[in-house]
Amino acid sequence: MATGSGYGGVTGAHDKAATPPTQPPVTIHLQVQALHPDEVSAGTLQRIAEALSPVLDRNINRGANVAVSV
Repeated sequence: MATGSGYGGVTGAHDKAATPPTQPPVTIHLQVQALHPDEVSAGTLQRIAEALSPVLDRNINRGANVAVSV
């Protein structure tokens, strides 16, 4: 049986409380190309970013701080 810091393993009685490692933020830059600039509004880009954030957060790394900027 393993003992150690406790994060991801079994803690011993003498160990401190387990704390998860901190992750640096992951930023995704979204680029949308359109034939005419009027075709894509800022609101549309914001909705795309809001839809992508939870998906990326689940798939990049559990516990990652994911921000999608437009």
